[in-house]
Amino acid sequence: MTSASRNFGRWATAAIWVLTPFVAGPCLAQALDPRSASFRHTATVGLWALWGIGLLAALVPSTVSLTVIRVIAPASLPITIWAVLASTDRADATSSIALAITSLVSVVSLSAVVGDRFVNGSSYGDERRMPLRAPAPLLFGPIELAWAAVVVGAIAGPLLLATRRWILGSIVLVIGWLLASVCLRALHGLSQ
Repeated sequence: MTSASRNFGRWATAAIWVLTPFVAGPCLAQALDPRSASFRHTATVGLWALWGIGLLAALVPSTVSLTVIRVIAPASLPITIWAVLASTDRADATSSIALAITSLVSVVSLSAVVGDRFVNGSSYGDERRMPLRAPAPLLFGPIELAWAAVVVGAIAGPLLLATRRWILGSIVLVIGWLLASVCLRALHGLSQ
């Protein structure tokens, strides 16, 4: 691996991730505007928390960071798609740029170069770790379902509670977070 690809793997995700609140933020703000204040505040705090966690993970290469960035960065794309579809200005330049940047950060975070750099961030001294490919049967469904379970399981409960659906929100929160933790552990096993 060349030094240019090592540097790309080290800094590309963080450089693109820094841009996401500036390009996707206006779309998200417009999509959240007609919602209730508690939903809007919960979503805003959650989005900023995820962005901060994603930035920290992108700046500190390790296998744990690789798992975090490969869950959070691709989640920005469906969130942005929802925001564009929920807003009134679907075809403006801001929406197009937001979709382009979140697509780019998703692709870069899932790239082999980033995976190699982050896996080797956990190595000792001159040790060189070779990341393994995920087994083929897992690539066509189980990994994607586990990722969706982590993302939806983590955010559905708090958002339901923000809309004052106390019983359903509490049940979804407990079950969703348990399911998210199990699936996140399984996804992390593929990053080591």
